[in-house]
Amino acid sequence: MAPWAAGAGATLLATWAFIEARRRRQRRLRQAPIGAVLPPSDPAVAPVTATVRTAMNTVAVDRLHHALYHLATISDGNLRPVVMLRHPDNRIDVQLYCKAEPVAPWTAADRLFWTLDPAAELPAPDPDVMACPALVQLGVCDDQAELYADLEAMGMLGLRGTPETVRQVARAFSATLVVSPTARLCRVLTYGVDPYGLDEHVEDRFVVASSVESLIHEATMTAAEVADGVKAANAVSSFRLRAVDRDAGWEPTLVVIAGTPLAAAEIEKLERLAGDGGQGAAVVCSADGLRCVWYLELVDPVAGWWQLDPLGLRVRPVQLAAQELTELAAYLADADTEPVKLDAAGDHRVETVEGGGDRDPVPGEAGEPKTTPTTAPMATTPPVGQAPGGPTDAPRYQDPPWLVMVRLFGPPEAVNRKGLVMGDSGRGAPLELLAWLATHRGAATRAGAKNALWDGQEVSPRTLTNALSAARGVLRDLADEPEEGWIGRGDRLDINTAVVSDYDLVVERIRFAKRYRGQYPAAAAQALADGLSLLRGAPLDGALWLWADESHLSSAVAMAGCELASLLAELRLQDGQTDDAIEATSTGLLVIPGNEALIGLGMRACVDGGDRSAAKRMYHNYAAVVSARGESVGPQLAAIRDELLRGGDQ
Repeated sequence: MAPWAAGAGATLLATWAFIEARRRRQRRLRQAPIGAVLPPSDPAVAPVTATVRTAMNTVAVDRLHHALYHLATISDGNLRPVVMLRHPDNRIDVQLYCKAEPVAPWTAADRLFWTLDPAAELPAPDPDVMACPALVQLGVCDDQAELYADLEAMGMLGLRGTPETVRQVARAFSATLVVSPTARLCRVLTYGVDPYGLDEHVEDRFVVASSVESLIHEATMTAAEVADGVKAANAVSSFRLRAVDRDAGWEPTLVVIAGTPLAAAEIEKLERLAGDGGQGAAVVCSADGLRCVWYLELVDPVAGWWQLDPLGLRVRPVQLAAQELTELAAYLADADTEPVKLDAAGDHRVETVEGGGDRDPVPGEAGEPKTTPTTAPMATTPPVGQAPGGPTDAPRYQDPPWLVMVRLFGPPEAVNRKGLVMGDSGRGAPLELLAWLATHRGAATRAGAKNALWDGQEVSPRTLTNALSAARGVLRDLADEPEEGWIGRGDRLDINTAVVSDYDLVVERIRFAKRYRGQYPAAAAQALADGLSLLRGAPLDGALWLWADESHLSSAVAMAGCELASLLAELRLQDGQTDDAIEATSTGLLVIPGNEALIGLGMRACVDGGDRSAAKRMYHNYAAVVSARGESVGPQLAAIRDELLRGGDQ
């Protein structure tokens, strides 16, 4: 495990790296061509993936953001958080910029330090308000409390240690800000910080300046806009400004300088840029020659302790060695891997391998594996040109026989033929195990299940045995157990073919439709239309099953759902049924919201149906959403827009 997670408690970096990787996968899915699959994950990212899984804590980070948002809504401008402590019991302590009387549910023995009890309820946050874009984790204190800081509220933080240790802390800050979802529109301006490839995967967010002078110039221009906004809104600080003016964003400029001495004139400009904090700039640099308030100093090189002054807090900081930053860059690059378009006979289904890993077969790859069938063959699928009962009879699709279906589209659940539903009940729960078994048919082992469901952590054999017993109990509650049993009892955990997933059934309908759409388009369309109800929403909605993200299962399920909707929409358009085509694309967009291929089909259906203005609205609404994310419309949809709307009012 990488040192930045083992003992350093890099909760924020790991959590945000996971969120950023998931965002990249979602963007990739939105722009993926219909009928594509993901290539195998790079084995080199396995160690950093394990590190992220171990160190991340989305619940804790969400709670911290929620607390900071609440402070922003009640702030008068002077009330702004600077340093935060998240204790092992989830209590949050905040040191404010200046003293203030606490506002419920916050409490305070000292008006400069407020406390939020773990059970305290807060008003719902506004997802568009990023209260502290310059939030970083400094490290972990000796009582295991996690220490965080809003670098913008500090204004300037001086680092004092050996050149290499200062660079490692600066790398960690830079990486945290680069993957931060709250700083997605901010530019991290650096000098003396080698990005080790991270700058190639972050859309110009990580800037390596050519000189300190050019860095200061750009930072000053950006910060001036925020400072002017603070004055215009009479908000006192940018922390308050973001809560009262939610539309502008007011992104601060983030400056990290390491590994280079600074001239007196440069120090003076940086100090003027940072000011007293809360004015649109955050500066981190070597403490030599600084006259700032906040310092992080190496005080015990042997034990690795630093001290945050003026609070006197001892902390083991988050640090990144050069190789670790390289690995993090590779982790993000893997999440950006482009899907591979399959040929007409291609199959979405991922191949399962020993140990619980997944991969997607790549067409033309040497030694391309054969997929293991997960369901019985369809009951009536005659060869093309042969139909049951005579040459004029069209083939009719039938689902393979099943007793229990594990639903992966939408919130995960298990359902029987009578519609009785069993929902999810938490991490490592029976439903998660059933989903893993159903999607790893033929390769599921006890070791693979433990690695997937418990993130590679050591768990006792009894724990897995109990989980398997509970999974068998769920199946027995839903249907009579077959003679051969539901789940194998040895090291191999083969699940009965009477248990299927909705993903299995979607793939079977796609196979049928592709086989017969040329000669029997109506039969192909009917098979797809009858399967449209399986697409209940985004795969595994509400479930944080890391193995499904990392194995590309979620992506494979999503792309299969979109292909079913796309094939149906195309067949409906061929038949002139534009309303039915729009219904198909709308259902597919529940699976991958913003999938550009489906939006293009929906636009085409609107134009074919004579409603060109609806097609324009569809495009512009999506473009506005993409722009708000700081992204751009993919070339595929842009080309469709130009084709469909050529000559009209754009």
